Amino acid sequence: MSASALTLYIRLTLVIVVALCNTLLSAGENNPVGTTASDQPSKTNNVNAQLTARQIRGASSMLPLVEEAPAKLFVDPPLPKVLARGMVLIQFRTENLQVAPVFGPDALNVSPRIGHLHVRVDDNPWVWAHTSGDDLIINRLTAGPHKIQIELANANHKILATEVVQVEVPQGPHTAEFPHEHDLISEVNLKDQSPAKLIVDAPQPDRLARGVAFIQYRTENAQIAPVFGSAALDIAPRICHLHVTVDGVRWRWAHTSGGPLILAGLPPGPHKVLIELVNANHKPIANSVVKFEVPQLSQENPDTKASGDTTAVKK
Repeated sequence: MSASALTLYIRLTLVIVVALCNTLLSAGENNPVGTTASDQPSKTNNVNAQLTARQIRGASSMLPLVEEAPAKLFVDPPLPKVLARGMVLIQFRTENLQVAPVFGPDALNVSPRIGHLHVRVDDNPWVWAHTSGDDLIINRLTAGPHKIQIELANANHKILATEVVQVEVPQGPHTAEFPHEHDLISEVNLKDQSPAKLIVDAPQPDRLARGVAFIQYRTENAQIAPVFGSAALDIAPRICHLHVTVDGVRWRWAHTSGGPLILAGLPPGPHKVLIELVNANHKPIANSVVKFEVPQLSQENPDTKASGDTTAVKK
C-alpha cells in the first residue's frame, strides 16, 4: 500500500470513529444509564403535568402549619350564559384559607387558616356571610350595571382580601316585576317521599344585639346541596336549596349549604327575611318569613358590620 493510500485510509477511519462517538454521546444524554425512554419526562408531559390535590385544595386540615402564606381570593367574571337569563353566577377560589362556617377569636388559632366571604350588592349597607366553597348566585337583579363586592374574611371577620365584580344585567323577561313571595308548587315525581319542611329559628338575641342577624334552620325530607336542573328532580331524597330575600328587595341570593344564614350591617329598626325552600329547578316548595328588629347599638359597641361576632360557632 502506497503512503498516500495509507494516509487516506487513516483519515476515513478517524472520521467514522468520531461519528460513532458523537452518536453514542447523544444517546447517553437523551437516555441516561439505568433509565428507559418511558422514565424520562418529555416536554409534553411537563406542560400537561397534573396539579396535585394539595396544590388545588391547599393544606390538609389534619396537619397544622408552622407558617402560613397570606390568604388570597380569586374571583371569576360572571358566567355569560346564565347572565343572559338574569342570573349572576360567580365562581371563586381561595388560597391559604379554607371556607367554613366557623367564627370567633378562638378560631383564629386554627391551622390551616379558616374564614368566609362577606358579599355586598351595589351600595347596600349590609352584607351576608358566604360560608362554603359553593358558587355565589344572585338572581332577579334589575337590568343595567351592578357591583358585587366580595370580601375574604378570617374567622373573626377581619378582611384579608377584596374583589369587586362589575356586571351588566341585560334587559329581558327576567327583569320584569316579580312578586315578593311565590306561590308554592305541588311537587311531582315524589317517589313516595313525605312533603319537604323548612324549620327556621328566630335570630339569636345576643348576636342581634350586636347588629348581626344569625338565623339557623333545618329541613325535613330534603337535603341542601348545590345541585340544579330538571334531572335532579328525580333524586331521592329530594335535593333543595334556599332563596333568601331581605326587606322585600327584588333580588335574592341562593344559599346552597347547610350553614346558618348570617346578615350583618342591617340598619336599626324592623326587618323581614323571606326564606324559600326551593327544589333543584328553583321552584318553591316551602317558605318561612322571619321578622325581627335590629336594636340601636350603644356607643360602646357601634360596629354593625360582621366584626361584632365573637363566639365560635359551627353548625
